[in-house]
Amino acid sequence: MYRLASELDVRDPDHLLDQLPPGYRIVYSIFEWEQSRAGEGFTTGLHNSGQTLVHVAAASYAEVGMSEEAMALRHMLEQHAKTPLDYDRTEAAYNAVDNPYKDDWDRIPHLVRHLCENADRYFYVEA
Repeated sequence: MYRLASELDVRDPDHLLDQLPPGYRIVYSIFEWEQSRAGEGFTTGLHNSGQTLVHVAAASYAEVGMSEEAMALRHMLEQHAKTPLDYDRTEAAYNAVDNPYKDDWDRIPHLVRHLCENADRYFYVEA
């Protein structure tokens, strides 16, 4: 799924994300954010991803039933809006939310499992 997200040639993600089928929007927004965050942390990951993409990733997490992760990302974005240059506070805001998906090893497998189990819902798979 990381590969799919990186293979989508998205020149105008703000416009395209609204037009993608749900599964592709979910995969693109979440995995672009996760890849940026994993490689660069909150400090440059948020800056490089852009707030719009992180908002879409939060909505995508909510859509797949991971509301705690969505809430943590929204809380992080609210803090970032207040203190845009204080990434320690931004990361602390994310960590302040009670979230069983904080750890990558919990978040990503749960997400992939959910998407695979619900592929017909998100990707319009024909049986």
